[in-house]
Amino acid sequence: MSSMTVGEVLLRVRDQLGESSITTGFWQDNLLHRYIYDACVEMALDCSVTQTRTTLFTTVTGTREYSLTTGLFKVMHMTWDTQKVSPIDFTQFTRETSNEGTSSVVSGAPNYYYIFGQAGLSGIMGFQPIPDKSAPVVAYYIRIPDTTPASYTSSTLLEIPWEYGHLIQNYVLWKAWNKEHSAEGSRQSADNRAMWQDGLARVRRMQQERLRGDRFKVVKDVDYYYNTNYGIL
Repeated sequence: MSSMTVGEVLLRVRDQLGESSITTGFWQDNLLHRYIYDACVEMALDCSVTQTRTTLFTTVTGTREYSLTTGLFKVMHMTWDTQKVSPIDFTQFTRETSNEGTSSVVSGAPNYYYIFGQAGLSGIMGFQPIPDKSAPVVAYYIRIPDTTPASYTSSTLLEIPWEYGHLIQNYVLWKAWNKEHSAEGSRQSADNRAMWQDGLARVRRMQQERLRGDRFKVVKDVDYYYNTNYGIL
């Protein structure tokens, strides 16, 4: 099933607000669009719902560092030439290269990758050893939603799974009612904030269940029996 649309969220929100769809008024569409986007970003980052698999780039022989793919937030698994590469932090990277950093001349099949900076803000991804051939880098990662509020239309699909789309209205209503400086606005804002936070907790649980698949929640490696003066407990 396809994701919920921006228009569907607006209908739900305006039904709760008791206000018809308008471009001018107390709760303007462009304001609600920003709230919808903010909710999608928060859910994506907090609950890892925007999972993507793609070829980030192809390495160049002798080149260690590459620009981070726009929107990349957290790498879950990555391969170079179909072989897994493991993450290290920048301190480990400098230790691996004897503090030589990008001047290191060691080359070969990369075992490690590191990330420095942010995607879209001169962030880089580097490899150790330096890649010794041209090969694809494939990543399974969490991304920040691409479509910004300025591009929203009523038919724009939310970049989160369909089953979580109905929760977005709680974030939007929280922020919208917060703009209403009255006792009613404060009450409605607090109620929707609580529902949003409860929704995020539920999404996190559902994502954990989904990622675990058919594995048991707890696996005991060894059964322990305590031998006492009264026998085995």
